[in-house]
Amino acid sequence: MAGRFPLLLLFAATLPPVFGCSSEPVFNYAHVSGKVTLNGQPVPGASILFTPKGIGKSAITGEFSMATTDQEGCFTLKAASGIDGAIIDVHEVAIFPGRGGDDSEPTVRPVNPVRIPRKYHDGKALTFQVPSGGTDVANFSLEGGK
Repeated sequence: MAGRFPLLLLFAATLPPVFGCSSEPVFNYAHVSGKVTLNGQPVPGASILFTPKGIGKSAITGEFSMATTDQEGCFTLKAASGIDGAIIDVHEVAIFPGRGGDDSEPTVRPVNPVRIPRKYHDGKALTFQVPSGGTDVANFSLEGGK
């Protein structure tokens, strides 16, 4: 019986990594920033949501990443868990009127809010491949609206 205790202790020590109790991210992330324009003009105060498609993978696709555009329409993504960037994968991209900023930045409230066409709200019209080296050119040139 005494010989089994070290074996049980060793087995118990291996359980947390096996069952996902590790603090290491399960997915690989990369920096993503870019700019959103509508009919050639910057879109300030818009929310942008990246949702990984998980192509060729299991049903677990990973967490979404989100940002709010600044006055020039620029954004930098942050994952829901707080990790900078987005999961390296193909993402469905939704762009919709935002709440005007996040908790870490001054509120962006456009004087004349831009009306983003509904076709960009659901993530079906736009996709983006997040490369393993990250990118600063995740640019979206939207068309339509007034």
